[in-house]
Amino acid sequence: MSAREGPHWPGRRAARVRALQKGFGMIRTVKTFLLNEDGATAIEYALIASLIAVFLIGALAALGTNLSSEFAEVGAALK
Repeated sequence: MSAREGPHWPGRRAARVRALQKGFGMIRTVKTFLLNEDGATAIEYALIASLIAVFLIGALAALGTNLSSEFAEVGAALK
C-alpha cells in the first residue's frame, strides 16, 4: 500500500467517495427515468386517438357511398 492510498491521504479517499456518490446518482437517475410513466401515458393517448381516427375514416367511407347513392336518387327524382 502506497502512501497516497493510506489513511494519511484524505484527498484520495474523498475523491473515491465523490466518485461513488456520483455513480449512485446515475443509478438513481436511471431508476427515475425507467419508472417515469409520463411518456407512456402520452403514447397511450396517441394510440387511442389514432384508433378513433381509423374508426371514423372507416365509418365515413361507408356512409359516404350510401349518402352519395341517396343524393343520386333524390336528384333523379327531382328531374
